[in-house]
Amino acid sequence: MTDDADADPADELDAMNTVASALRALTPSPRERVLAWAVAKFGDGLAKYTADHQMLNPGPLTQMARAESTGSAEYGSFAELIEATELRSNSDRALFAGFWLQEYEADDSFDGRSVNKLLKEHGIDVSNVTNALSSLINSKPRLAMQAGKKGKFEKLYRLTTEGKKQVRQRLNEGSTDD
Repeated sequence: MTDDADADPADELDAMNTVASALRALTPSPRERVLAWAVAKFGDGLAKYTADHQMLNPGPLTQMARAESTGSAEYGSFAELIEATELRSNSDRALFAGFWLQEYEADDSFDGRSVNKLLKEHGIDVSNVTNALSSLINSKPRLAMQAGKKGKFEKLYRLTTEGKKQVRQRLNEGSTDD
């Protein structure tokens, strides 16, 4: 067994890219089964490693992987994300909260309650999150879509490719304004 100090970061990145390519081709349920199998097969000490290394001190490979997956700069918190741009409307607020939930918290979809809670935790009040999300759905181009329902009444949402693209563009514009 080799020590972590002997590991080649390029080999690790190649392995991550291979895994990402394979997982990208799958829908959520099969992806979860494959990940569960991989953790069971190769995850000796994974929980301790994650607690000791990744969560407390994300390495450059983790940061590169997250930046690659989101296509934007690294943000350690939702507060950092929203500080990077100006949120002009309730729709903007819902769009950026949805982006955080979908891209950074790796949720396939999100509900209005989660958007509202995230915004309120950061001192941002949106009078009617459902209306804000509906305006994203009805916008041209469409920035969000209804992804299903949770329970009898609660809608699930997902940002469209165009919605994610718009957030990334705004974040990139904000980072060049400094």
